[in-house]
Amino acid sequence: MPTDVPTPETYPANPRDWTTDDVSRFWAANRKRQVRCRVSGREGRFEAILNSQAHVRFSNGLEFRTHCGNLVVLDDDVASSASATG
Repeated sequence: MPTDVPTPETYPANPRDWTTDDVSRFWAANRKRQVRCRVSGREGRFEAILNSQAHVRFSNGLEFRTHCGNLVVLDDDVASSASATG
């Protein structure tokens, strides 16, 4: 098990500034908890990093892959718990 688990201090204070790498590290460190996000105005759930792209699943079941610059982490319990100490 890795000893360099990310801490809340290693993430941007504003969840909307998180990169795909930030989301991926948080997702992995928290046993793959769901992370809500927005892509092109549609809300979805971050699923994984595949081939250097964020894999997002929308509520209607559609799956979407996008560049990290298109992914916006929403303010929610997951994001708030990581930025609460900032």
